[in-house]
Amino acid sequence: MTSETVATIRAGGRIRSPSLKSDGYVERIEGPNAIVVLDNGDNHKFRISAGVIVPAPFRVGDNVTRRASPDGITGVVLAEAVSAEYPEWTVAWADGRREQVAEMDLLPEQLTDPVDRHRAGHLSSAQDFNLRSVAADLWARNRHDDLVSLSHAHVNLEPYQVSVVHRVVMNYPHRFLLCDEVGLGKTIEAGMIIKELRARGLARRVLILTPAGIQKQWATEMLRKFNEMFTIFNKSRLQSLRDENVANPWNDRHSIITSSAFASWDKKRRDEIASVPWDLIVVDEAHHARRQRRGTSTQRTNLYRLVHDLTARPEFSRRAVLFLTATPMQLHPFELFSLVELLQPALFSSENDFDNHLIARSGLNKLIEQLQQPALLTGSEQQGFVREAARFL
Repeated sequence: MTSETVATIRAGGRIRSPSLKSDGYVERIEGPNAIVVLDNGDNHKFRISAGVIVPAPFRVGDNVTRRASPDGITGVVLAEAVSAEYPEWTVAWADGRREQVAEMDLLPEQLTDPVDRHRAGHLSSAQDFNLRSVAADLWARNRHDDLVSLSHAHVNLEPYQVSVVHRVVMNYPHRFLLCDEVGLGKTIEAGMIIKELRARGLARRVLILTPAGIQKQWATEMLRKFNEMFTIFNKSRLQSLRDENVANPWNDRHSIITSSAFASWDKKRRDEIASVPWDLIVVDEAHHARRQRRGTSTQRTNLYRLVHDLTARPEFSRRAVLFLTATPMQLHPFELFSLVELLQPALFSSENDFDNHLIARSGLNKLIEQLQQPALLTGSEQQGFVREAARFL
C-alpha cells in the first residue's frame, strides 16, 4: 500500500474491504490500526498498512440515506465539505433540505432494480454471477425434480408408494383420498409426501388429525423415518400455551398432530384451528368425517364439521388435503359421496351423478383380477374380457 493511500484512511471516512466484500467506516484510529464498523454492524480491527481496507469515499451525485433514518428519506451528494476533524458532505435531501453531514453518518442508497444498479455502476464480479446462477439452477431443480427427498427418508419405499407420492406431489395442491388396505403403508406415503413438499418449500404449516390412540405412533414415525418433528396437541398442551397468554395456541407450531375427537370437540376449538393458515391437512381414518342419514334428517359428525371448515370454505380452495382410509367402500354410498365432496365439491354435480359413476365402474376390480391372470380365461371369456375392457377405456 502506498503512503498516499494510507494517508487517506482517516477517522470517520468510508472504507471498503475487498476480502470481506463489505463497506463501512473508520470509527477511530489506534496507532497503526483502524477500528472499522461495517454496514452490517460488525466491528473489526485492521492494520492500515496491511491493505485489507481501502478508502471508498462518496462522489458528487451519489444517492445516499442516513445511517439511522427512521423515515428512509434519500438525498444526493452535492459537494465535499471542508472539515478539520471528520470527512463531511453537503447533501440535498428529497424533502428540500440541504445540510452538511458526516461521512460516517451516511449510507449508499440500496438499489434493487437491476437497471438502476447498472446505471449506478453497482456490478458484481463474473464469479459472483456464475455462483448465483448455479445456485438458482440447483434450487429450481430441487423444487421440481422427481422426489428429491427420497435419499433423506429412512424407509424402503415400495413401487406403488413411490407412484402415489409422485402423483400427489406433482399435482400439489390437489386433494387426494389414499385408500390402501390396512398394513400397506398409508402413514409412510403421507410422511413421504410431507417430506417432499417441505423439501420444495411448499408446505410449511401441516396439521395431522388422527385417532387419539395413534398420535404418538404418528409422531414417532415422522421423526424416526423422515426427521420431521411434530408436536402433539392435547388438553394440557393447550392449557400451557394459554397460561403463557398465547392468543391462539394452534398458531404456536408449524407441525401439529392432534386427536380428531379432541380437535373437533366444540365449535370454539374448531374455529381456532380453522383460523390458522395451514398449507396441508392430513386426516387419518378419514371415514369418521361423515354425514349420515337418519330417516329424513342428515347428521354430521364433529370431525366432519371441522374438516368442512378446514377445506370447504372458498378461501381454502387451494389448500392441499390428504384423506387416509382403508375402508371407503364399506361406507354407505351417501357417506362416501360426502367424503369425496369434502375433497372435491365440483367433481360430481349431485349425489345421483356420484351413484351413476359407481354403477358405471362396477366390475372394474374383477376385470383387473382377470387382467392379472389372462391364461386362465377360455376363448369366450377372453372375448367378454375384451368387450368389458373396451367399455372402461
